This record gives sequence, structure tokens and C-alpha cells, in this order.
Amino acid sequence: MEDTDQQSSEEQARAESDMDSLYILPLHIIPLQTSSLKRARMIKNVRLESVIELFNDTDGGSGQIDISELPNTFGWPLKSQHPDARTISALAGLHSFDVYTLRNQLRQIGINVEQEGALQLSQNKRGELMTYMNEFTFPLLRQIYDSADSNADNISQLVQKYKSPDKQDTLDNLKLMADRLGVAIHEVPDFLEEYADIYLSVSYGKYCLNQLIPQIIAFEESIEKLKENLELSNDGCKAPFLCTTF
Repeated sequence: MEDTDQQSSEEQARAESDMDSLYILPLHIIPLQTSSLKRARMIKNVRLESVIELFNDTDGGSGQIDISELPNTFGWPLKSQHPDARTISALAGLHSFDVYTLRNQLRQIGINVEQEGALQLSQNKRGELMTYMNEFTFPLLRQIYDSADSNADNISQLVQKYKSPDKQDTLDNLKLMADRLGVAIHEVPDFLEEYADIYLSVSYGKYCLNQLIPQIIAFEESIEKLKENLELSNDGCKAPFLCTTF
């Protein structure tokens, strides 16, 4: 029983890690006909190319298949394109697999995820992003509620304005937002959904960049130390990357 709980916990942790990633797309959320493919993941490899990863573990490494090899691997007919081939090809062209970019891009290419609410970051990751998100929501709040008595200081308070039990108050807020944004009232929900996804995606990108900066600085410091090494400095710079000025 304890082993089962531990396995379930590890699977949950891996699922959350996949959805928090910029370069991993678990294919079980995508409507595919090939059942074995649904157990795989699409990832960006070290060359930033989209490939299918069939397995990944510490002992066996990563088993990857190029997109062009899928018809041979899964026995898809060569004379007519398999539906999954078209779907995979569209997904492979995406530049990022973060959930917010996926929400917009999947809508544009007409792919619906099979699990409702699947495109969500883990609760911990969403909490980490709120600081970044506020930087991008304030401009919208100022644009719509620019008066001193607006009482809208963050995105949560903005949402609360549309949960008011006073129907007239809610309607007034909708009319104000539609007027300030230059859209019809019925277009406001779609606008807010796309706005949130775009800016959450930007926020997530900024978060990831901030996580990388210490590693970049450490890399530059390591390169400087290598360049100061006596043996390497007298080697005629046979390693060209060490001669690069950072």
C-alpha cells in the first residue's frame, strides 16, 4: 500500500513537472488515435528540435524518435497522411510548450485538449508567478479603472467586480470595460481570456529567465577561470570558445 502511494505521488510530481516545463508536452492531453503515442511526450531536445520521447529514466536515458520517423515506427499508411501525423506536425512547429502559449496556439490550430483544465501550472508554480503577473495586470487595471475610487488594485479584485451579487453593478462594470477596450460586451470574456494567457506567458518567461541568470553568470565566471589557466593560455587557444570575449 505504501509503495502504491509512493508511486502515485511520484507520478503526480512528474505530471506537475511536465506541465510546469517550457520544453515538455505530455501527449496524453492531446486527442490522438495512436494509443502508444499518447503515453509519450513531445520535448525540445538539446538542439531545440521537437522530438517524441518514448521513455526517460536515470538508467535507460531518453528514448527519442524524430517526427519524420513516426509513420515507420507506428505503421501509419504512407499513401495517405494519418490524422495523428497532421496533429504532431502542428505541435512540433510550436516554439514553446508552456501552458499559456499552448492555450493560445492550440486554439489557433484547432486542437482541443482531452482533459478539462489540463493546461494548468501546478499550484506552487502559479503562486510563484503572481509577483510577475501583477506587473502586467496593473496596466489593464489603470486603463479601465483609472479613477481614485476604483478599488481595483490587483487581478483578484478585478475578478471580484464580476462576481458582485448586484446585477446592475456587474453590468455597469462590463459596460465600462467594453467601452474602455473598444469591444462589444459579449467579447469581453474572450478578450480577458486571451489577455491573461498572453501576459501569464510573458510572466512565466520572465520567471524562467530570472532562474537562468545565476547559471549564466556562473558559466561566465567559469570561462574566465579557464582562460586564466596557465596550460590553456599557452595552448594557442585550440579551444576557440575559450577565446570568446563575454
